[in-house]
Amino acid sequence: MHTNQTRIMLKKQQRGFAATPLLLLSALILAVILFVVLSNRQASDGPVPVVWDKTPCAFCAMHLGDPRFAAQLSTEDGVTHFYDDPGCLFLHERELDLDPTTPVIHARWFRDLDSDGWIEAAEVAFRRCEDTPMDFGFGAVKNVGPETVSMEEAAAEVLAR
Repeated sequence: MHTNQTRIMLKKQQRGFAATPLLLLSALILAVILFVVLSNRQASDGPVPVVWDKTPCAFCAMHLGDPRFAAQLSTEDGVTHFYDDPGCLFLHERELDLDPTTPVIHARWFRDLDSDGWIEAAEVAFRRCEDTPMDFGFGAVKNVGPETVSMEEAAAEVLAR
């Protein structure tokens, strides 16, 4: 009986050893797939679609419910942050700038108050508004005029609060 138990144990060990290369191969394949997926992330060249009333603000965590005041910021590593108010973007950007591990900012987009489109940061101006989602008081517009301020001026006012 002692030899019978020994044979059974040997067979179990042999099956375990046979499964080991298969597990290693599976783990290797999974690692390669994960590497390819993560290394192919690229920063978006345009604004990313938003799921309204579902997407949370990266700064205050409120859902983006009023498209007129939405904003987004993308980093070089392909991550896009969404905001329910331009002021939230300005405050979050300051936090990102203070963190040395944060990837470089690739682009900023602001929803146009006057249309359903997005405005790139290089072309944006801000008009003072009442009742913005977080009460920072600015809405993005494309046309610079006497009633608008630059992005730098709007950001400075928000950051001074």
